[in-house]
Amino acid sequence: MNTLLKIKEFDAHRGPENVKMGGGDGHVQTATTVGSLGRNVKEQVMDLKRLIGNKFYFLGVLLCCLVFSCAQWDRPQIKYLVPEGYDGMIVIAWGQKNGSPVVTEDDFEVYKIPENGFFRTQKKSRNIAPVEEKFYSYNIKTGKRTELEVINADLVTDTITKPNQIYQLRGFSAGNEKGNYMVLYLTKNRNYKSEHFKNQEELDERINQLSQQN
Repeated sequence: MNTLLKIKEFDAHRGPENVKMGGGDGHVQTATTVGSLGRNVKEQVMDLKRLIGNKFYFLGVLLCCLVFSCAQWDRPQIKYLVPEGYDGMIVIAWGQKNGSPVVTEDDFEVYKIPENGFFRTQKKSRNIAPVEEKFYSYNIKTGKRTELEVINADLVTDTITKPNQIYQLRGFSAGNEKGNYMVLYLTKNRNYKSEHFKNQEELDERINQLSQQN
């Protein structure tokens, strides 16, 4: 005859307790739980505590990593000034002794790109994720600026319909024995990169050529 065991109460900290056990004859009898049952529940409680503790530990480590990672990224506001009619690759060389001193306007770092597209700055190299970027063309003789409307060609399919519009193509960071660089593209031609640089070697060679110019 099968017997149904019902545990009424159990305190894992006090060990075995009396429980009610209903027999097949309808009478209620008193029985004592075995010690192994108490140990199993205790172990489950301890496992649960360890699991909760491990989760908080993991979350703490993850939070520290995120804070450290964010601290390593610089998020400036930048104005790029490019010569009127400029079309192509722009290279910004960081930490150059003979580079331009850091210039700011209204909390924006200002990078005035020369005619060859290679700009040297004394600003130290760092991981950069600009919070805001503005682009202007400037007249070499008068210095007059015209704000450019930049279309991110990697994200949208919009086409150029105005004289002051220009495509921005996906850039990257690079480096050689002469320093570290940030590379970006401002162009009227969506296919500029594929048409001018068939492979990475050609692109590297172009950057090296620019870095050797005065």
